[in-house]
Amino acid sequence: MKRLLLPGLIVCLLFCSSVLEAYYYGQNKVNSQYVKWSTIETRHFDIHFPAGNDEFGRLAALMAEETYYYLKQDLRFPAIGRIPIIFYGSQMEFQTTNIIYPLLSEGVGGFTESLRNRVAIPFDGSYVKLEQTLTHELTHAYINALDTGSPGSFFYLKTLNFPFWFSEGLPEFESLGGTGAQNHAYIIDLIMNDRPISLSESSGYSSYRLGESFLAFLSKRYGRPKVMDYLFTLRSINDTDKATEKVFGLGFSDLEERWKSQLKRDYYSFITSNQIPGEYSDRKTNHREEGSYFNLAPRFSPDGQKFIWFSNRNGRFSIWAGGLHEQSPSRKLIRGETAGNMEEFHYLQSNLAWFPDSRRFAYAAKTSDGDRICIADFDKAAVIEQICLPGIKAIYELDISPDGKSLVFSGQHEMQADLFLYDLQSGQLSQLTYDKYYDYQPRFSPDGSSVAFASERTSGGSDFRQGFFSDLDSNIYTLDLQDNSFTQITFGGHNSYHPVWDSTGTSLFFISERDTLANLETIELRTGRQARITKVLSGIYGFDLNPNGQYLVYSCYFNRGWNIYLKLGPLQGLNYEQGELPRSADIRDGLMNRIDLSRLDLYGRQAWHKPVTDGGPQFVAKNPTLIDFHPGADSLKPEPDFSWDDKPDSVSVIPTVKPYRVRFKLDTLFGGMAYSSSMGTIGSLELGMSDLLGNNAIGISLGLNGKIMDSNLLLTYLYLPRRIDHGIGAFNLFDEILYYDGSTDDYYRERTRETGLYYLMRYPFNKFVRLDLENQLYSWEYHWDSWLDLAGTGNDHWENDSFYQNGQLVGTVPARDDLIYAPALTLVQDNALYGSTGPLLGWRAFLTMRKSFARHKNDYQTAYLDLRSYTLFSKRYSFAIRLVYGASGGRQPQKFGLNGYYGIRGYEDEVEGENIALASAELRFPFLDYLSLAFPLPLVMSSVRGSVFADLGSVWDKTSALQGMQDEKLKDLHLGFGFGPRFNIGFAVLKFDLAWLTDLSAISRPVYYLSLTEDF
Repeated sequence: MKRLLLPGLIVCLLFCSSVLEAYYYGQNKVNSQYVKWSTIETRHFDIHFPAGNDEFGRLAALMAEETYYYLKQDLRFPAIGRIPIIFYGSQMEFQTTNIIYPLLSEGVGGFTESLRNRVAIPFDGSYVKLEQTLTHELTHAYINALDTGSPGSFFYLKTLNFPFWFSEGLPEFESLGGTGAQNHAYIIDLIMNDRPISLSESSGYSSYRLGESFLAFLSKRYGRPKVMDYLFTLRSINDTDKATEKVFGLGFSDLEERWKSQLKRDYYSFITSNQIPGEYSDRKTNHREEGSYFNLAPRFSPDGQKFIWFSNRNGRFSIWAGGLHEQSPSRKLIRGETAGNMEEFHYLQSNLAWFPDSRRFAYAAKTSDGDRICIADFDKAAVIEQICLPGIKAIYELDISPDGKSLVFSGQHEMQADLFLYDLQSGQLSQLTYDKYYDYQPRFSPDGSSVAFASERTSGGSDFRQGFFSDLDSNIYTLDLQDNSFTQITFGGHNSYHPVWDSTGTSLFFISERDTLANLETIELRTGRQARITKVLSGIYGFDLNPNGQYLVYSCYFNRGWNIYLKLGPLQGLNYEQGELPRSADIRDGLMNRIDLSRLDLYGRQAWHKPVTDGGPQFVAKNPTLIDFHPGADSLKPEPDFSWDDKPDSVSVIPTVKPYRVRFKLDTLFGGMAYSSSMGTIGSLELGMSDLLGNNAIGISLGLNGKIMDSNLLLTYLYLPRRIDHGIGAFNLFDEILYYDGSTDDYYRERTRETGLYYLMRYPFNKFVRLDLENQLYSWEYHWDSWLDLAGTGNDHWENDSFYQNGQLVGTVPARDDLIYAPALTLVQDNALYGSTGPLLGWRAFLTMRKSFARHKNDYQTAYLDLRSYTLFSKRYSFAIRLVYGASGGRQPQKFGLNGYYGIRGYEDEVEGENIALASAELRFPFLDYLSLAFPLPLVMSSVRGSVFADLGSVWDKTSALQGMQDEKLKDLHLGFGFGPRFNIGFAVLKFDLAWLTDLSAISRPVYYLSLTEDF
């Protein structure tokens, strides 16, 4: 008997069935605290921020409007459509946003979501960083809003298709203009190491840096207006070569060569005047061989014999240790990012600190319930204590006092970052600074009487971009803990940060960006004399000196990665120059004095007015996203009047702070319908709506197949702003399968309908572990029909609930129905680290127990366990193992199958059983790094991975009848093996596998699999 699927079983049903199950694997966003929101509506923006922070909200709104008019000087045209901006009160709150589904990491500083043009930005206490990020993201949003239609509206069509280096380079150019030390370090490194500098081949972080550098070159060489001409020409022509020819009069490759030549002129002097770190110092890590990219924040122990640092070696950020001598190999002390007590680090804003016994050390770690201070034992390589500080949103750099009794740290509370002192014995927390300036990187003096720190308090820095905080730079300060007096140590129009005391407390070492690159300097506190200690290519990111100053350990970017270097005698032969004497500083909260918040009153939300023009396009008053074109005297050269969007100089509507209100807007709408006389109405509809913050979502999935009751319908509502996620739904699912009996030429039809309600509750314990509770209450109907072929009568039809053979009634199959309640409890653990095509490191566990309670016979109980382990034994090679066991019982037990991608590949029989056992193993490896074809089609493929796999398993009903082998051949056990490439195509993973089945005596013909699923 052959089995045929009717067209009525459409894709919508598959979608519905998958949604009605709890999420299988995946890590969690944990909203440990409920956040209330406030809103300010301005001329162009809807500003959203945590409630109770009205001053911050008003400042953020004013920053947004001022940034808009800064961008408008370049982008020229008004942005059509309002732009929502969401400011999150901390990095953790930002990372758990529900605006987008993917989990965000510490390294993401903001994003612009293209569907509704929403801008999301975290605030960590630094207004300099906030304004830079805002400028970057508003450039994205502004360009989105220049396109035809209003983003988020029903008729919005996104047509922009800039090269990625331009898409990310332009926002970086508008924000930093190529003036940042990181950009200089990155470009110098490429030139020094003969790395390819190619815009068209750049990707990821490289596109940001190269794009910014290229556009800064164009601005300097041809003028800033030419950069904007380039933008609009690329936007209209959508061809890089033609756009370059039109704007600059030469081909793109020629223009790129001019840029590269200028880079050599700009940076060759740095290469000749600075030192290569590997020649200047002893390299203690090797990011290329060890599979790391970041090796950061080294710190010597008080006895000066060992040092520790952060590294993402082998894929995860962890804490490593090394010694002064070559015979002291590095070893991992603390493994991070695998458990709930250490989910992540603020690895760009964190450090390590030793206790005076040279055995214990401390650091800050992120958890779902807030940041923690961890105290670890060096010898045991384990955390021995964790300190929770309620009310502190984030804990950044910290230090231990020389007597080991107290701890100082930079922490974020409310909407600012200040210094705090924590007594380790009494548990008392006191605040050392209290203002809106960003205070960070505190360090105790040798006698414990003072704290040195960095702070963004002075003007004089780069003012490439117009902004409230664009000229602020960092300098070094000290705080006397006895009389609470402050002293400013460094001065100048450049950043100085990362202070470290010498052993006598008479000098400070720090990182200075005096010469564009970040290098190490020192200053004598009594005389003000300063000396430069290092001149290292690509600059120093973090450093420490052992107690006698004999050794310097530092982190440096070189050859496309950060490594740890050790230098002997760094303080010998220094040339001191007279600098400014340190002087007393009056630390007052004066950051807001530079801003006139009353200017926000000019930017109230106003109705759009139809401009007065002499010909040219006019914006419709009721809908400014649509255009009426009324040709004037010269219709070929219209001159639209955009004066209605000029910077206002008078108060109209004063913006006010209002509570956030949930308003649903359409996110997705697609589908199609048709009608035929035989099938009736058929089609599908997918509709999704959510509020601005993504905390409330409504989904409708409809698959029409003739009658309404024979269609598939799913209505869901998700509530996500709190720690426990709730989902409710109503559904009607209809399944129809045709069977054909070749021996009698008879057709049979099996119909199943489920109609009911669904409720899902998810409780995440932390980022990696959660508990799901599902509840389904539904009515179930089952019918079996025969097809009566009454030739010539015109009365062919289905005979319901009857079984015919050769036109003769054999018997009846009574229709069945039932009322079923099916709860399920599922425990999920997932700390897997992904590569481009699937998990490479970590492990996963999925345990579910389901029980049904039925009015009649549809009761069952099922247990299912799925364990997966991933071992990264080289930086590009991984070994994966999957173990599955399931069992079901009751009067109507559930069935398990073996075929398909997640069963035994190569096995095609549709055998089912009440029990399942399955084991799979895969070796995952790089298959094709780069392939470029010119004929017959231009095709470029990169980072193609491969897999060699084997699957072994069985399904059965009675264990007593299970027989694995017979006559030295597999019987009830089935073994499949094969191989295949897989390629990430952006929205999915394209896989093509060849698999064979063997019973250990013969091998079957190959079975081919083509899918869009990631590796298990």
